[in-house]
Amino acid sequence: MKKVFLLLTAALWALTACSSGSSGGGNIFSKVKVELTTGKAGGISDNGATLHASVDITEASSKIANVWFLTGMDSEKVTSKGAKTDAGKLDLDEGAFSGKFNAEVKGLKAGTKYYYTAVVQVDGKTFFGDVNSFTTTGSGGEGGGGGETQQITIKTGASSNIKENSASLSGTITIPSGMDTPVFGIMFAAGEEPSGANATKVPASQIDQQGNFTISATGLTPATKYYYKAYFTEGSLDKVGSTADFTTASISVSTMPASNIDMKTATINGKLTTLASVSSLSPEVWFLWGKGLVTLDDLKSGGTKAASTIGQDGSFHADLSGLTGGYTYHYVAVTKILGKEYYGSVTSFKTIGPEVTLTISDPSVYGADFANGISASYTVVRAGEGSLKCGMLYCSHSFNPEQGIPSDAVVTDPVTVSGTSFSKDFHNLPVATTCYYAAYAYYSDDLMFFSPVKSFTTSEVYVNVTLNNTAANITANSAEVTGLVSTNLDPPSTIGTHFSVLFLYKEGSMTDSEFKSWTIEAMLNTSAPIKFAPYSYNIISGMSTGGSWTAQIKTTFPSKLNANTSYTVGAVAIYQKTTKDPVQYQYFFSNRMSFTTTN
Repeated sequence: MKKVFLLLTAALWALTACSSGSSGGGNIFSKVKVELTTGKAGGISDNGATLHASVDITEASSKIANVWFLTGMDSEKVTSKGAKTDAGKLDLDEGAFSGKFNAEVKGLKAGTKYYYTAVVQVDGKTFFGDVNSFTTTGSGGEGGGGGETQQITIKTGASSNIKENSASLSGTITIPSGMDTPVFGIMFAAGEEPSGANATKVPASQIDQQGNFTISATGLTPATKYYYKAYFTEGSLDKVGSTADFTTASISVSTMPASNIDMKTATINGKLTTLASVSSLSPEVWFLWGKGLVTLDDLKSGGTKAASTIGQDGSFHADLSGLTGGYTYHYVAVTKILGKEYYGSVTSFKTIGPEVTLTISDPSVYGADFANGISASYTVVRAGEGSLKCGMLYCSHSFNPEQGIPSDAVVTDPVTVSGTSFSKDFHNLPVATTCYYAAYAYYSDDLMFFSPVKSFTTSEVYVNVTLNNTAANITANSAEVTGLVSTNLDPPSTIGTHFSVLFLYKEGSMTDSEFKSWTIEAMLNTSAPIKFAPYSYNIISGMSTGGSWTAQIKTTFPSKLNANTSYTVGAVAIYQKTTKDPVQYQYFFSNRMSFTTTN
């Protein structure tokens, strides 16, 4: 049972103890740092000695630290089985202390070599100094040597040659003459103090005459902070130097300008800039690209992946084909190293496409609701596939067609053109409104070319209707009435019912109120006293620069008139102001005339 108890005790010491300058167990959230040095023994006698130590404590959360010494005759077991000699408590000022402590050990054997180490306990963590030795005086002894001790010391050095996945880490070890050389090197960990299972140990293979050594830490993660410290192994424990840190270099991937751009092909390029050799990183490289995918998130979710291989200089590329001429494509270079992806910036290129330039003229004539003779000229700089189609568009507000065609714009149907120009007339324009218009051309439905936008302003509506006061070709049941109409509205031959003239007639007299209260809805009332007759017209004066024209109008009443009867006749010009429900009309009434049929 005693042997089992001793083994359990040793195991507990090993689990809760830590080497010089480090800690184990205790408060895992503590940031305490301890630099502990076991000093020389003094006052050596036949049965005792005074043991000394110095300590620097920082960032402790406790207000006191317990200190003691462990003494024994076996150097490998002194930290686990050594006799404890209390050295008191240290008062910490704001979690810090820098100074010395000592204790007198008694009851020793004369002429015997003893090993000892200093111990500090703070924040529930235990720290050990180096193991030193002395020999008591007296019969059979080797002599204390004035208190001189033999000890190995270890110090953490600087980091150098830091790359994305490796670094050189140094240390210094002092081994007194006659002592065996222990295993020593550097231990390191990512993001935390290296100790126990989280530490990677790299033993040193060479040492110079001053005790300096360097190891190479490899397989590191780019752009990561690492902590490291020098160590040597004594028995089953590691003795360590102070903790230092370094940060590995970042991965830099650049999306480079595209090259070899043509109508359907292009080469996209990338560059991996690294301090380490490219082969040592074993990177995967590729591109994400697409049309209409502007942001990195767009490319990640919807982009096409183009695989690539990387050269020793870090450059890589992908050849794209099947592109559409005249379009902008976005792309980004990507590399994957040690399971992590790195992205360059999103870059774009535009394929060489067809090119057409257009100009557009003023209308040759325009009035209140129309514009005629608008001509567009085009020049094919670089032809596309298929036939060139052209048309025009207009709306009642300014716009930039390169930024999109307005939803309320009127777009004329495209026509396949040849030659160098084409023309269009605009109808049903809003009255007294500035109209903005442009020409368009395209080879492909989604790649259009536009002329500069121009404008003109339609005029107010003008209509005048005058009937001749004398009828012609009067018979017992018919007659012919003529007159003139002048207007700046679109001629009926081009727009149909948008503008028309009706002759209204009534047996007997027709009052001014009856005449001017007539509306188009009355046409549906066949029993109404006022009847209507259609008209024919003949334009006798053409369009002027103001868009007005004059026509002779005429109607021959049907053979439904009564003989020897007086009739009153008037004409009304009807302008359809709107084409959508509810349809609105504007009426312009003529003078009235009368005639009497024969017997």
